[in-house]
Amino acid sequence: MDDVRENELMMSPPPPPPPPPAALPLSLPQEELLLACESTPTSPVKGSSLLQRQVSRALEMIELYDGAAAGAAATSAGAESTAPRKLEGGAAATPGPSRSFKALAKKCPKAVFQISPNAVKRKRSHSMSSITSASDHPSVDSLRASIELAAKQSKRSNTGSGVKKPRDVRVTSSKRCAHKSSKDKKREKADVVDSALKKFYAETQQQGGDARCFEFGSVCHSSADAGSSCTARPESLVESDRREDAACRMRVRVGVAAAQGARAYMEDRFSVVARLFEGLDDPACSPSLLAVYDGHNGALAAEFATSRFRELLSADAFLLDVSRRTTQEKLDDADVAKIQALLCEAFAVVDDEVLELTMSKNKRDGSTVLLGLLVGGKLFVANLGDSRGVWAKADDEVVRVSVDHKPDLEDESRRVEDAGGKVIFSGCWRVAHDEIPLRLAISRSLGDHPLKTNLPLSCSAPLVSVTPDIQVLDVGGADEFLVFASDGLWDRLSDDDAAQLVRRKVREFQGAPGSSVASAASGAGATKEALRFAADALVETALQRRSMDNITAMVISWVAADSEVFSAAEVQDDV
Repeated sequence: MDDVRENELMMSPPPPPPPPPAALPLSLPQEELLLACESTPTSPVKGSSLLQRQVSRALEMIELYDGAAAGAAATSAGAESTAPRKLEGGAAATPGPSRSFKALAKKCPKAVFQISPNAVKRKRSHSMSSITSASDHPSVDSLRASIELAAKQSKRSNTGSGVKKPRDVRVTSSKRCAHKSSKDKKREKADVVDSALKKFYAETQQQGGDARCFEFGSVCHSSADAGSSCTARPESLVESDRREDAACRMRVRVGVAAAQGARAYMEDRFSVVARLFEGLDDPACSPSLLAVYDGHNGALAAEFATSRFRELLSADAFLLDVSRRTTQEKLDDADVAKIQALLCEAFAVVDDEVLELTMSKNKRDGSTVLLGLLVGGKLFVANLGDSRGVWAKADDEVVRVSVDHKPDLEDESRRVEDAGGKVIFSGCWRVAHDEIPLRLAISRSLGDHPLKTNLPLSCSAPLVSVTPDIQVLDVGGADEFLVFASDGLWDRLSDDDAAQLVRRKVREFQGAPGSSVASAASGAGATKEALRFAADALVETALQRRSMDNITAMVISWVAADSEVFSAAEVQDDV
């Protein structure tokens, strides 16, 4: 009996499977789906990140899909599918939710898949840490609440301590930092300048009074009845030659001061060469050389020029011949023109050698030049760059005897532009080119090979010139001073300020009670110690006015001399 019942159970058909859940039919109009996707509102959370906004929009699309599926299932309850699929046993199946969701994605992929799973993994940050894990299947409302909570916490953390500020005065942390850094910079600059002043005072005291003081003899051809201080003439010329161009004696006195200032290196150099030629019958006939060099991007060019100019000029045969004739005759116009050409040639030779030297060492050094060549009572002042010479005459007239070669000068800017370069303003006016990394604040200099050699094809000539400006001065007047200085001085003092300061300091030094040179100075002009005192005052004043550059000042004067011949060969340089 049991066996028969078992066989009947085995032969009976299996029960039908449960009906599948209702799903979104594929017959939903495409226009309605697209319209719903396009009109989906964005997240109302303000200040949220891009990732949060993308997740919120994706959740809204899922909610929209669930609502559409539920509505479609309610309206089409009991209706047969348009494309039923037969299962084993004869049951019909409708498309599942996943297949309907894929169909919806094909209709509007931009709205549904705004953020991919890989992007979520790559961009996961602390802002998503408060969102519940997806494995827990939270509701859309709870996820949106989590996003809003994370945004509020982020906003609260950005407000800092929460101290309320007046509405009319907005103080931010960046402004507080900027204000503080400005004060720190001013304080640091003052400390650096004070340190530079202390260092200058210490060096001045250590060097003593005779350091950087120079005196040597020379000749001039100024007329005695024209107000010149040169009244003593050689005895050989008094009887035989009383012409206006007869030579007279004078003494040249020089005082020099220099300070490194706030710079990390001292790139200024100066040179005082009393005798270019040795072995002359009258050493006073020998030309003298006075120069100031202001190096930049290193001191190599300035240091090389200090010795090289002396070597070139002392080896010139024409200059030697002119020197021997200075006791008998004045320099004529032809001699003056030849000496000017000689100086231009010397500048070109030194520049070529500086370029070769710096390129071989892979350096970009350059230098200004302010050079004075004293020959037969005439001073040839040749300069490159912005080192300046100022002449304080006896009648209180102040004359500039050099040219500041700045790129913003009309002639200089035209020359630079004609050569293929340009003049730009970057802190100051500079010579520049789009394909050259170096930008220079002067338009003429020694060295600076990036602006002179291996230039781009658009350049027809060197952007920085080596042709000096040359002026010729008749020296020998009483109570006259000449100031040579680098731009570290002229950035803080005007020409008139420097001239007045030199006169005041010379009178102060020579009129001081108990001065060892006060009695000897009466009627003999400024002493070399007084000139050194005046040069120190120039440098000190520039430092007190917050000059941050290297500073070199040279003060020169001429006084009458007797027929004494200065036999000692005085050559003193600073390198």
